[in-house]
Amino acid sequence: MRQHLNSGSGGTRDCGLQVSIASSPEEIEWFDGQWKERHYLGAGRSVGDYLRQVIEQDGQAVALLVWGPPATRSRIGISGLDGAPYSGWSGSS
Repeated sequence: MRQHLNSGSGGTRDCGLQVSIASSPEEIEWFDGQWKERHYLGAGRSVGDYLRQVIEQDGQAVALLVWGPPATRSRIGISGLDGAPYSGWSGSS
């Protein structure tokens, strides 16, 4: 899926950006390779399903976006201790 973006509320000025979703096995392999090679933390470990978006300008990828699932539980809270007392989450949340 590709979507052409315009800037401004009226959409009158073309910013030349296109957003596409990496969905085929080849696109996902390319995306994950770029992520691993170029992100300062590397690709990391995938958990759950991800939405991978490629932002292109003039046919060249200029940004990669990854949207992942939210964390359902964390051991680390705001203060660096057990998350439940500081986040307000209980073990069943």
